[in-house]
Amino acid sequence: MAEQLKNKLNAAAVHELGSLIHSVWPDFAMTDFIETASLKLDELELKARADYLARSLHVYLPDDYVDAIAILLQAAEYLREEQFSGWAHYLAWPLIDYVALYGIDHLDVSFAALEKLTPLFTGEFAIRFFLLAHFEETYAQMLKWAEHENEHIRRLASEGIRPRLPWAPQ
Repeated sequence: MAEQLKNKLNAAAVHELGSLIHSVWPDFAMTDFIETASLKLDELELKARADYLARSLHVYLPDDYVDAIAILLQAAEYLREEQFSGWAHYLAWPLIDYVALYGIDHLDVSFAALEKLTPLFTGEFAIRFFLLAHFEETYAQMLKWAEHENEHIRRLASEGIRPRLPWAPQ
């Protein structure tokens, strides 16, 4: 039987994510993050795991959203390297969820973060939070993204606006 998809976000992924963040921000409490993020992971399904990891990150990242996103984007740069080709898109998912959960009042920073993270893993679920809270501004951004040179960003614009997107808030 094939491995369950939810197991892409497992204890090894938590450790890798913690290591990545610690490598760009030495003040990151990596051991505490790994312990916290691993507590309930096994009992959660895939989407809930990404959400749980994002919430666990929030506990250990700076309180200032802009500072936290700068750290996460720096860590995400390592995910672009070939050595992470099998992990990259799954490790990026909690980072994208972090943007959705904590960046709703920082549109410019959040839109820039989604644009950088979406090529690693889809931002289609995350953008729905922004559509619900700031429809006009988000829709204007999505119109720009619809013309983007990157196919993943264009897909974010087209699929993120779908009203019945699975896993997204309705």
